[in-house]
Amino acid sequence: MRWKQIVELAKVNILYANPQLLEKKRQKTIQEADTMQSAVRSVLWQNSFILVLFLGLYTMMLRGLDFTVYHGYFSLYITMFVVMTILQSFYIIYNLLYESKDLAHYLPLPFKTSEVFLAKLSVIVLNVIPYIAPVFSLFLLLGHDAQIGLLGNIVYSLILFTLLTTIVFLFAIVLVHLISRLSLFQKHKKIMTTVLYSVSSMGMIAAILFISNSSSTSIEMLPGQILPDVRVVPFFGMFYSMMVSPLSIEGITGMAVWLGLLLVFLFIVTKAVIPGLYRQSDGQQITSKKVKSSITKKQVKAPTVKGTLLKYNISLILDGTLMMQYISSNIIFPVIWLGPMLSGNNFFQVLEPSKWWGVAIIIGLLYSYLTMGPMSTAGVIISLERENFLYIKSLPFSMKEYLRVKFWFAYVFQLLLPFAVSFVLILFTKVHWLLAISFFVGLTIGILGLSEHYFARDYRLLNLDWQNLTELFSRGGGNFIYAIRIFAALIVGVLVVVGAGFLLNALNPLGQQILSVSLLIVPIAVIFLLHQRYKEKFWSKL
Repeated sequence: MRWKQIVELAKVNILYANPQLLEKKRQKTIQEADTMQSAVRSVLWQNSFILVLFLGLYTMMLRGLDFTVYHGYFSLYITMFVVMTILQSFYIIYNLLYESKDLAHYLPLPFKTSEVFLAKLSVIVLNVIPYIAPVFSLFLLLGHDAQIGLLGNIVYSLILFTLLTTIVFLFAIVLVHLISRLSLFQKHKKIMTTVLYSVSSMGMIAAILFISNSSSTSIEMLPGQILPDVRVVPFFGMFYSMMVSPLSIEGITGMAVWLGLLLVFLFIVTKAVIPGLYRQSDGQQITSKKVKSSITKKQVKAPTVKGTLLKYNISLILDGTLMMQYISSNIIFPVIWLGPMLSGNNFFQVLEPSKWWGVAIIIGLLYSYLTMGPMSTAGVIISLERENFLYIKSLPFSMKEYLRVKFWFAYVFQLLLPFAVSFVLILFTKVHWLLAISFFVGLTIGILGLSEHYFARDYRLLNLDWQNLTELFSRGGGNFIYAIRIFAALIVGVLVVVGAGFLLNALNPLGQQILSVSLLIVPIAVIFLLHQRYKEKFWSKL
């Protein structure tokens, strides 16, 4: 195996998934070799940051249990993180291996099939490993509770984590391969990918809420209380014996079973999945040009009719990757941050509505910021048209009106899921109707302002020749800059809420109402000023 070639191929795949980094470095007139190395380092730093974040977050949540006592919870948490990883890896594996257009280009080049596949696999692992990384913390916590030496605990935990992670990724690849070969999937690819991504998102939410609620329950136990254990999950429960007593019959049996699974999945991947990928990419290369030309001619026939425009825009967003991003950004990430708070709903019932309605507006604004970003529907809907945009631009009608209809479609679509999720959470937490209305006001105006910002940004960074949606998501700084903005918004939002709460407690009733009205007027004024700015610099120039 030529590891140097694999590393170089992995770098190419990293840049393929993050083209904006390479472009930014080129603009600074850095030499080509340095440009590639610097861009790759940027991606590695970004993923390392997310990895550390997940490790720290879930380690803090799970440290309250003594896993030597709770064998069942130990196996159940491993199962949850494995399920989260498989669900999250589905669309990444599908995009990089099946939707990517670069696989056929490697056929005439002097690379082995195994080298190309290992390079792609390494990029998949790089993007998905934060979701399974907490399992490493579980092993460390179990080893600590079992009083295993520090060095031995780290080394053996790493070995077991590597074994489990390898098998999980291989299983996910085999699962995607089997699903993609179903005749129903091939006939209705867009619908099936959207359904599968939606199901995976729902599974992610269920796993996150379970971990949040069960971990908070363990932390809130009174001294001397014992939390009832759950039933041990088959197969995953073997890791308990493999960690605590590796030389026992249970430990040796567990290791043999998991090594056997590793060999089975390696055989399936090397003998069935990889050859199938190359056969599929070779066949797709022949028909891709015919498909593209037919789509351009058939997709838009009467763009002046709003009903046709609505159907056309719906057809644009029915992409599995975009749907997964839409669902995850509107549900998964807010649940990750807010899920632990939702386990105790008495807090929301004791709030005085006439006093806290202004703070509810700020929370709605913060929630809107969590759901919006460069990957939102409003942030990519123009570029989704590809060459159709040039065709539509040549037609005899107002481009401003066409984009205005597209903007309002994107805004309403972007508002639907956060509104539905918020409504369910409000019913769950039994929030007073005044606080609920105030929250929805903040959510509505927040998404409106952010939708206009990202819609204009999409036009400014217009890309009609993208090969993968990741290219659109990564424009203008990429996911790392977006993550930093999210953290900054959370910090600022928490400070504003805490500061407003302090002032509300210190002011008299009249002062409280003045402050609450200010918390309503200020965001509306800011969004109105931003709209005027975009009206002058964007809409008026179309």
